[in-house]
Amino acid sequence: GVTTGRVLVAAAGVVTIGVGGYFAYRHVIERGFVEGLTSLDDDPSLNDVSGGFLVVLGLLGWIGRSIVVALIGFFLVRAAWTFDPSDARGFDRALREASTSTLGSLLVLTAAAGLLLYGVFCIASHRHRTIHDIESETS
Repeated sequence: GVTTGRVLVAAAGVVTIGVGGYFAYRHVIERGFVEGLTSLDDDPSLNDVSGGFLVVLGLLGWIGRSIVVALIGFFLVRAAWTFDPSDARGFDRALREASTSTLGSLLVLTAAAGLLLYGVFCIASHRHRTIHDIESETS
């Protein structure tokens, strides 16, 4: 039957999918990640070559990060829906299972490439990052 635990796991999955959707909207569609970068425009063509490359790298990285977060939410919802204690599996096994279909393989590959690009973006963008002093903002 349906237990409180299963409902909570499903709810956590739905919220996690929502966070993935928010990341996609805020950082990919609205390009919100550029707000924390100094001297860069969210339109890659309005920057110099390295700035434009950095914005494209950020977009691709945030796409990957959004997909990974949404996939985690999907696996939580699926775990709640198809709960079978005799068939417990970890995230790695769920990813392997998802990659047995063409669409699943494409999603897993896209997510992996996106996370890799997100990491490269984080390293490459360090010179453009702004750090706000919280104390000065509240006074």
